[in-house]
Parts: sequence; C-alpha cells; structure tokens
Amino acid sequence: MGLIGRTTNNPKGIVSVRLDWLENLGLPIPEYTAMDGLEGSIYENKIFKTDYQYTADEMYEVLKAFTYNDPDGNGVKDTFGLALNSSGSGFEWSPLWNMFSLSGNASWTYNFPAEDGLCDLYFTTENYKAFLTYVAKLYAEGLVDQEYVAVSTNACREKYNIGKAGMAFAVSTWSPFRFDNRPHCGPITMGLEGAKLLMMPVPTANDGTFAIQNNSVTNYSTDFVVRADVSDEKLAKILAMFDYINLDPEAQILYRVGQENVHFVWNDPENKTGGYVYTENGYLGKDLGIFSFSGNYVQTPISHNLMNDRYASACADFFQSIYEGHILDPYKLNLFESENSEQYRELTNLYTTSVKTAVSEYMTSVITGEVKLEESWDNYIADLYDLGYGELREAYGKLPTFEQFVAGDY
Repeated sequence: MGLIGRTTNNPKGIVSVRLDWLENLGLPIPEYTAMDGLEGSIYENKIFKTDYQYTADEMYEVLKAFTYNDPDGNGVKDTFGLALNSSGSGFEWSPLWNMFSLSGNASWTYNFPAEDGLCDLYFTTENYKAFLTYVAKLYAEGLVDQEYVAVSTNACREKYNIGKAGMAFAVSTWSPFRFDNRPHCGPITMGLEGAKLLMMPVPTANDGTFAIQNNSVTNYSTDFVVRADVSDEKLAKILAMFDYINLDPEAQILYRVGQENVHFVWNDPENKTGGYVYTENGYLGKDLGIFSFSGNYVQTPISHNLMNDRYASACADFFQSIYEGHILDPYKLNLFESENSEQYRELTNLYTTSVKTAVSEYMTSVITGEVKLEESWDNYIADLYDLGYGELREAYGKLPTFEQFVAGDY
C-alpha cells in the first residue's frame, strides 16, 4: 500500500513583464503594489505584483508594442515581445497553455471528456487548436523569438535578462535570492539600469476563461510505502504518525529540522520563515535522526515556507489565491492498479513515442507557418490514428475518472 505524495503549493505559471517598458511606451498599466518579502533587498522597489490578467487580445497588443515601438529607446529595432524556448512545454510556455485551459506541461495526464464517452488527449481538442492559432499568429508577426525552436531554457532566460524581450514566463515559487537567472529578477541582476518587473497572473482567453494545471495530480516527489501485510492495528499507528509528522504545523518543523535555536535558526526569526540555517550541532539532526522524517511525501504551506525565503513564499501565496477555483484536473487517471491498468501500460509503452513525436512535429510546423492549421488538421488527426491514437483513447476511456479517485469509488 502507498500514500501518494501531495503538495498544496504547486509552482504556478506567472508572467514577468518589463514594467519600465510599459511606462516608456505609455501603455495601459494595471494597478500594482510592491512584491512582499523584498524589503531591504537589492530588489526592493524593482519587482511588483498585480492581480490583473491580460486577455489574449490585450497581451497581443503589448507584445506588438514591445516588438515594434522601440521600448528600450535605443532607436534600433532589436527587441521582441515574448521569450520562449524550444521545449514547447514547461514553465517557459505554461501561461500560453493555461490561457486556453490546457496543461502548461503538455502532459497526457490532462485529458478531457469526449462526446463518444471516451476521452480526448489535449492535442486533439478545440482548445489546442485555439492555442496553436494564437501562438502561430504571434510567431508570424515576429512577436515571439523567431529562433525559439533552437533556443535552450538558459538561452531563453538570458535573452530576457539582457533586455531583448519584454515578457517572459516564470513560476510562482522561484526566489530571486536563489535563482538569479530566472525571470523573477533577471534584468535587475544583469544590471539593466532602470529595469522594473511586474509579476502578473497567467493571461486568459478573450472570454475570460483559463485553467492552471495541478502538477501533483499523480505524485509530488516521493510515495510513502507501507507493507501490504501489516496489521490493521499497526497501520493505524503508522498513519497517525504520518499525519502528525506531515500535517501538524509544529511537527512539520520539528521532524524536518529539529528545535528552533537548538538545531536551527530562522533566517527571519520574527516571521518564522525565510528559510533556515542549521546550528553547529544540529546539521540534519544527525544525532537524533531528524532528517529521516524529511521525505517529500506531503508539501504544505508550512513546509514550503520553512524551505524558502519570504519572497518565494509570499509570491506563491499571492498567485495561489488568484488561481483558486481554476485548477485543471484530469478526466481519466491511472493512479492505482485496476483491471484495465495492464492494457493501458502496454498501449502507452507501444505508442507513446511515435504519437508524441508526431504531436511535437505538428505543433512546430503550425507555429512556424510551415503548414496551415485548418488545411492540415484532419490529416494530422488521421495520422495520429494510424499511429495508434484510437487504441490509446480506448485504453484511457476504461480508466476510472479523477472524481472517482477523489470519492474513493474506483
């Protein structure tokens, strides 16, 4: 038996915008405030936050201005709107996916109910067509990096850091103190005079809809495993210990790093956050075995704040509140063993590579304009079925729904 690891503080996609470019061009600027957790740091008064979300059309206009209206004032057309990398997924792309209610990691886990009673994987849906149409338009007009298909993640961030792009995508749990090359603080750390950043939630479709993927829908980091033949009495005791160590606020601290001022000290003692430093005799609680309880089975706001500085914690909490009620869960899920699990695994092992390759190649071809979406869509779908997509749909359709897992009815 196993307890699937969970986190309530998933990293969520956010948009990092050059606030000084918005000011230079006289573009509309949402109401904003200072980002919490930066008081007294080199980033104070340079990184700000807003709960305003661009619509697809609003973001298009901003990207267009960043590309063609000389936002840095150097008299040369050497900027573009949005920095992207070659992966087509991950945090550098996630807000583009989220604005069309798709997964930012382009995961097959995030499937959708279909009219025939089965389910569709994201890359065959109408939302995916809308996503491709939008990004292809941005590419065709030069509003995103024209070299993105050959740009690594680090190179993508570097282009934002040196002031070539006016917008990049980040994630809500990053900290400028630990990740100086990330879009939370890139231009500031690279010494661009006058650079200011505005952190925004992911954009929405023009009808106001959006969805953020639940990154821990299968597991957070580590599963907590218990022998299947353990007695009910012993299992009850194990689960009681598990609940206490992972869910009690004081116990989360005690069993991860020990006693305050004995085994560790807070970086920010007043707020009991900001990360921690072990004392000389408390490192990993090696004499007491404390660190053995510090597996990533459950991540809660308490344990997140324990491990991160005030900025990362405040940023995560702020965007978590904005995204509440907009979490994207899968329709069908293979979380535990069932009578259909074996067929599901066999078919995914057989067809995953070929189907994923076709999906990736088609996505790039549409975005870069090599093929036209409406002219090629039917052939694309037919090619997927030739590669085994129909059998995959059948296998997915036999799995329990996510709601059944939540209700314990699987």
